[in-house]
Amino acid sequence: MNRISDNHCQFQLQNIDMNSDGEEFDIPANVCSAASHETRFSLIVRPANPRRQNLRPMIHFLPRLWGMDDSVHGRIIVNNRAQFIFPSREAMDLVIRRGPWSFNEWMIASGIWEENLPLDFPNHILFCIQFRDIPIRFNIYSIVDYIANTLGEVVETDFNLESAATREYARVRISWPLSLPLVFHRRFRFGGHTGIPITFRYERLRNYCFRCRSLCHDVTECEEPEQEVQMNPPGDDENADEYHADMVPRTDPVSMLSHPSPRLTIEASPARLLFEPPRHTEVSISEFISLNGQKISPELLKAVYDSYSQSPSSDAHHRTNGLPLIDPKD
Repeated sequence: MNRISDNHCQFQLQNIDMNSDGEEFDIPANVCSAASHETRFSLIVRPANPRRQNLRPMIHFLPRLWGMDDSVHGRIIVNNRAQFIFPSREAMDLVIRRGPWSFNEWMIASGIWEENLPLDFPNHILFCIQFRDIPIRFNIYSIVDYIANTLGEVVETDFNLESAATREYARVRISWPLSLPLVFHRRFRFGGHTGIPITFRYERLRNYCFRCRSLCHDVTECEEPEQEVQMNPPGDDENADEYHADMVPRTDPVSMLSHPSPRLTIEASPARLLFEPPRHTEVSISEFISLNGQKISPELLKAVYDSYSQSPSSDAHHRTNGLPLIDPKD
C-alpha cells in the first residue's frame, strides 16, 4: 500500500514539474516538417466499448482485417485511442468507404486526423442505414432525405430511380454519435395521415445494449430500467461479399443436431481462437457456447480449433480459403 502511495506522489511531483516555468527548446522546422509528412495520412480509431476492446491486439488486428498489414502501422495514443498511419490517401479512403468496422464483436469509431481535434475524437460512426416500409406513393428522394435528417447528420443518400428498381429499401449513410442510442423504428405522419412506422436497419452492426440500445456497453452493464428489447431488423446487408473477415457464419444448433450430415464451412481469424479449446465430450443443448450471438456446440468448436492449429500458418492461405471443411459429426 505504501509503495502505491509513493508512486502516486512521484507522479504528482512530475506533473508539478511539467507545469512549472522553464527553458523552452526549439525543434528544427525541417524535423517537424518530416514528421508531419510521415504521419499526414492518419486514421484515428476509438473503441465504442473499451471494457471489451483491448487496444493492444486491436492495432495488430485491424491492418490484417483491412488487407494492409504490410503497409499500415498502428500505435496507441492518448485517451484510449489508436492511430493508424497509411501510405496514401487512397488507401485510407478505401478503409473508410468499406466501414463501419468492429473489433471483438463491438463497433469502433474512426475519423481522419486533423489539427486541434478534441480528445474525444472520433465520436461518430458512419452507418449505412436501410429505410424500410416507406409507403409506395411517398417513396421518393425528398421524403427519404427528410426522414434521414431526423436521424442525424446525412453524409450520403443512395436513392434514385435506378437503385429503387433493384431493391425494396432506401439506403442512407449517416454519421451516428456514439453517445446516442440506436433508433430502429420511428412513426411518421405523411400529410396529416395516421402515423406509419418506418423501420431502420443498420448494416454491419455488431453488439449493442438490447435494453437501452447503447453502442458503448452490454446489457449486463446497463443501468436503465427494464424495458422492451429492441433488435436490429432482419434483412441482407448491401455488400455481403465485403463483410468483415472476422465474422463466423450464423448457424442454428437445433438444425445441426437434427441434420448432422451437411458439411459446414466456418471462417475465423486467429484472434477468434486464442482460448483454451473446450474439454466437453458430451453436450446438451443447454451447454451450447454462445459465439457471434449464436449457439455452437463445444465439440464442433473444438474441431475447428484443432483443425486451425494443424493447418498451414500462411495468413494469405487463411484469408483466401478460411478454415477447412468441418463435419459436425467429427
